[in-house]
Amino acid sequence: MGQTLVEKILARHTAGQIRVGDIVSVKVDRLLINDYVGEMIFSKLDEMGCQKILYPERIITNTDHNLPAFNVKAADKYVLFKEKSKQYGFKNIEVGEHGIGHQIMCERFVHPHEVVVATDSHATMYAGLGAFSCGITTSDAIQILLTGECWFRVPQSVRIRVKGRLQSGVTAKDLSLALLKVFPPEAYIYSAVEIVGEAIRDLSVDGRLVIANLMAESGAKCAVFEADDKTYDSLRWQGEREYLSSDEDAQYTYDTEFDASVLKPMLAYPDAVINVKPIGEALGKPLDQVFIGSCTNGRLEDLLQAAEILKDRHVADGVRLIVTPASQKIALEAVQNGCMEILMKAGAMILTSSCASCAGNGPGLIGRGERCLSTTNRNFKGRMGSKSAEIYLGSAYTAAASAVTGKITDPRIFLKGDHHESDH
Repeated sequence: MGQTLVEKILARHTAGQIRVGDIVSVKVDRLLINDYVGEMIFSKLDEMGCQKILYPERIITNTDHNLPAFNVKAADKYVLFKEKSKQYGFKNIEVGEHGIGHQIMCERFVHPHEVVVATDSHATMYAGLGAFSCGITTSDAIQILLTGECWFRVPQSVRIRVKGRLQSGVTAKDLSLALLKVFPPEAYIYSAVEIVGEAIRDLSVDGRLVIANLMAESGAKCAVFEADDKTYDSLRWQGEREYLSSDEDAQYTYDTEFDASVLKPMLAYPDAVINVKPIGEALGKPLDQVFIGSCTNGRLEDLLQAAEILKDRHVADGVRLIVTPASQKIALEAVQNGCMEILMKAGAMILTSSCASCAGNGPGLIGRGERCLSTTNRNFKGRMGSKSAEIYLGSAYTAAASAVTGKITDPRIFLKGDHHESDH
């Protein structure tokens, strides 16, 4: 019997043969520790009397949730991360080369077919580069620091073969939301979701990262994407290129086809990411804030989509448009190509590269009774501020169009003369 892609990657990092359901010890190539749980990890290491770790060159620490520090407690975390990174020999991401940890990992540290984990659930994003990746707990992180390995149960695989080509105004974010509903909820739980097909090959690497990131919201253990020439080109790969894929006789618990060509702009409606429907039911709902950013949709492709609509237009009165590039590198690219100027002339507020309000504890929170359309990955009650606020999730195109009109708007009315305001 053949192996799936995720089984092949895990097999390279374990001793002996593996089967679905096996508990295996896996060699970890990279670990990201973020500011949310780093303090707990370092406290436990101190308690254990740990003076050194096994593979410090594999560890990256990053502060991205409270950046720049807005209180002394957050500032003290910066100090702690600098001290501990120096003590143990970690790579610590300093302000100036900063950004959201997941984006920094994809820009600088993740390679195809590696096992890369982080102390944050949206580490599934690294699969967009062909890696096995997932979020882990603090105890898992400590095990990796001390042994270089972590245990996993080999997940079952489910496959979605995505055919067709996305229409104008429909993006990887719309596709990612739709893919959360392809299988019944129980199919995703602790599964490796393999996403392949012509529509995926057509996507940019930025687009693949969107889907891999949002797949964390399905309950899946990981997403799985094949590394191809686009992947290696995006990494400026100098060495030999390897192309892994599942065997023809690999076994899948669920296997289906999805037609991307008929997809319309989608939204996640309050108050659950999997409450996904076409945009039509929400058209015309007034907005107080629009947020473009996060590890899901803060890349250059997203900023360019927003600028395409906002060029020579202005944000509606009474609406706050907040734009947060996912990394300092992306922010600089947006300045150099003129994208940032378009956004600022349109009335956007530009924040430094960070998680900002996505996790509900940074700048850009929403107040009581407000409604926000965001490109982020979660819309639970209180996620971005007040528990009485509403959050809709959509693409950068949809966000920009809605910022212009001041209400939830189908972006296709601004693109190439398309008119779909009545689509449901």
